[in-house]
Amino acid sequence: MSAGELCVADLRVKVQETTASLADAGTPSQFVILVEGALGAEMRDYDGGKAGCIFVQGPSLLDEFSRMRMATENAVISIGLVGTNVMATH
Repeated sequence: MSAGELCVADLRVKVQETTASLADAGTPSQFVILVEGALGAEMRDYDGGKAGCIFVQGPSLLDEFSRMRMATENAVISIGLVGTNVMATH
């Protein structure tokens, strides 16, 4: 999943260190990937190995449309365009 796909899916992903590295002992740090609003997670076979699969639900079409409309309206305002065919938002 690319960064663009993460944005479209409205996912917030964080990476946190779970254990500090012990550089003098050659022990690497360990990290955890946190996905806000995840529905669940499990290990699955993937490409000859194992992968942690995190299950999420994407936004509804109405949520996506509303987000795109607001982004468009904000862009119009920021570049100073005057809309000639503006829908009422009341």
